[in-house]
Amino acid sequence: MNVIEKPKLQKGVSYVLKTSMLQEALERAQIDCHVLLSYGALRLGGSVLEAHYWLPNAHVDHPRVYVRAGVVPSAERSAALSALGNEILPTFTAWLARILALPADSPVLHAEPYFNAKYDAKGKGISYILRG
Repeated sequence: MNVIEKPKLQKGVSYVLKTSMLQEALERAQIDCHVLLSYGALRLGGSVLEAHYWLPNAHVDHPRVYVRAGVVPSAERSAALSALGNEILPTFTAWLARILALPADSPVLHAEPYFNAKYDAKGKGISYILRG
């Protein structure tokens, strides 16, 4: 797994995802795929975990997953971390395992598979957008 950026945050906000949590979730699910991880690329109140599955192309000869880890207000981090570990990461790894199990010529792979999990501490819980 490559962590491509992890900028410092302003006071009052925290990253939810720990790199080790994602690595352990992928290992438990026996997923072997190149993962690029970027922290802080999402706005506050948006996604806590977003992923794009990319097929090989003229510049990169292997499939890969680009994962973006978002932020929450620091006061919500504990609850968001629990949701991430108990629900979001298992849902993500199940989604990714389904994508990786598809045959190389599957139309689903050419439809830009996408995963997005948003955490809302104000009672709405977790919402997902899944494509693929």
